Amino acid sequence: MSDTKRNILPPGARIGPCEIVELIGHGGMGDVYRANHLALGKSVALKILAEPWAQKAEHVEGFLREAKLASRLEDQHIVQIYDVGSDAGKHFIVMQLAKGQSLRTRLKQGRLDTAQALEIVEKIATGLNVAHEQNIVHRDIKPHNVILSEDGQGLIILDFGLARFEQSLCEPEQIGEIVGSTAYMAPEQSDYASVDARADLYSLGVTAFQCLTGALPFGGTAEGGNFELLARQHFELPQAPSLLNRDVPLTVSRMVLRLLEKLPENRYQSAEEVLDELRLLRRHSLPVAPLPWKKRALNTPSLAPGEATANVFRQALVAQREAFRERKPYRPLHLQAKNIEFVWSTPKEQLRPTDILEISIGKGNVTLPLRDLVGGMTDVEYADRFRLDLSDDGKQLAIYITGAKSLEAMAAQRLYDLLESLPAWPKGVTLTLAPDYHVQPQDIRWVVDVFNLCGGRKASLRVVVGSSRNHDTFIHLGLDKHIKLELELERTTSIFLDEPKTKPAEPAARLAEAGSLPGMDGLAPAVRALVSALGRHLNRQEFDDAVRTWRLLSKDIDPENSSIIRPLKAELYNALFISARRAFEEGRIDPANDFFNLLVDLDPGRYEGHFGKGLVLKKQNKLDYASAFLTQAIIAAPDVAELFYHRAIVRSRLNDDAGALRDLNMAVEHNPRDANSYFNRSMLYKKAGRLDLARKDLEIAYRLNPELKNSAKLKRRTATSA
Repeated sequence: MSDTKRNILPPGARIGPCEIVELIGHGGMGDVYRANHLALGKSVALKILAEPWAQKAEHVEGFLREAKLASRLEDQHIVQIYDVGSDAGKHFIVMQLAKGQSLRTRLKQGRLDTAQALEIVEKIATGLNVAHEQNIVHRDIKPHNVILSEDGQGLIILDFGLARFEQSLCEPEQIGEIVGSTAYMAPEQSDYASVDARADLYSLGVTAFQCLTGALPFGGTAEGGNFELLARQHFELPQAPSLLNRDVPLTVSRMVLRLLEKLPENRYQSAEEVLDELRLLRRHSLPVAPLPWKKRALNTPSLAPGEATANVFRQALVAQREAFRERKPYRPLHLQAKNIEFVWSTPKEQLRPTDILEISIGKGNVTLPLRDLVGGMTDVEYADRFRLDLSDDGKQLAIYITGAKSLEAMAAQRLYDLLESLPAWPKGVTLTLAPDYHVQPQDIRWVVDVFNLCGGRKASLRVVVGSSRNHDTFIHLGLDKHIKLELELERTTSIFLDEPKTKPAEPAARLAEAGSLPGMDGLAPAVRALVSALGRHLNRQEFDDAVRTWRLLSKDIDPENSSIIRPLKAELYNALFISARRAFEEGRIDPANDFFNLLVDLDPGRYEGHFGKGLVLKKQNKLDYASAFLTQAIIAAPDVAELFYHRAIVRSRLNDDAGALRDLNMAVEHNPRDANSYFNRSMLYKKAGRLDLARKDLEIAYRLNPELKNSAKLKRRTATSA
């Protein structure tokens, strides 16, 4: 539509509640203006239906109806619709003015790094999930319809509902006049098939592929046009993104390839499943998407470029149309590939993960593919953070994690790539952390997943930590608990948390009692006496006296000398925690309560004391107090799933089902593998009459822990059970 036919409105013109400022965009449906909403006193976007479409009442009705449906969507990642209406023959939608640049504009500058790409995909999936729960399908997800905020933190999806209206303007059989962005369309959108929310997930996969690689998974030529591109979408398998960008972990490629499955039933079945997968990837865990490399290579055969492929596909589409007219049973074009005479080009070599994962020897001077890793190779570098030694007989693999910084999420994914792609599996794997490595809660996730990978291949895992602090942290974060659980399921595996072979440092309490704690000599005599007393109480496990002495000491010591006594505080806290946990597990509730009280007094900023106190109060059925202490624990450690899970149980017992459901949502977000959280959430959904969600959560819970299904006791559990 040329500018002379479009009748562009001048600045100052009034349409409905708005005054036009300037034209900011246009398309087949109409024009979009920046405008001032006179009543609200704010800048808005004003979309006006193009005059050719406005001539038919059914088009106007559809335009306004779809906009009203989309106005029900409320999410920070979906453009908000404020008003719809008609004025002097102009039919309009008033919506949020999304400030920033489109994702398409950003991608013109080049591909994104993996972490940033996944963050964007997660935000789009969040918006899609909200829309799909309202049975609204976008149908035109693409970078052009995604706006990145000016600060780079926000993201807004445009045109919800309107893509379906635009598509409905074409007759069902006008496949040659496909509406939408062909490169991002799911195969079923150009076939004679019904379209549901899973089409948006395919488009999300194309967008993710482009963000990660800077390229589209399928392309065409000028000679072949759209029909060549559609042929590739229906029949070619996409290459693995990791092949185009070696910085993309293979685990991430698995997620993208599942989104790009030809048949909707083979993709993720909901945006919520995609979000669960993204949370796993971004939180140092293995994805659920199956390992595809045994069935297909990273690179794939391709159709011959040009008009010949386009013509063959056009004929296949005509035959599909005839079958549709004759009401024959629907069979996707993809499944008819053997009956269609395409010309294929096969790669000279099928590439597998061992061909593209690289290792370095000789201090990085020589780079080799992973397939060349053989017994006897030592000091082999892999993916920046890892160093490998493989024994002469290939039966023992040592993996050293270098650096003090905790593993980033994508580094953990590269570790999974290594283990899943080893040319031959050893009988034992030793994972060694550097002495200055700083263990964080997320380290539990990847250590447990590495353990599971080893167990699945009947290999033992040995974890060597580089400091007693890291050893204690692993224990306090519950690694031994997780591993015991896994040992019950995988009896052929074992794991050991070993101290380094070097002689351990002298405990601070012993040094303090002897008057030889480093820096102690420079303290005032009265303070030095308190330090010695604290060491003596700790060595004798006189914890009440130790805490009282600590209070006096922390008041009397100069702030500049506080670092001298910090090791004593850490030892006191750890000793109290171990005693508290042991008493609680043995059912000695009163002593456990006393210990947890001491922990809260000693360091109110840490979560363990508040958490333990909350569990004690929960066991005593003092639910209001339990909720308060668990809330304090969550404030101190907002990313620990177990805290939300236990508060959910308490809230459910207090008949606060809405609060319990919010907490279980957080528990699942922080630990998507916790079967109990899904199980209890399913009970709450069932109680609320949301049976589809209840059934889905129950299926996930059973998949994560089949024992839930087999245990009569757990079957009788309700959302209020502990």
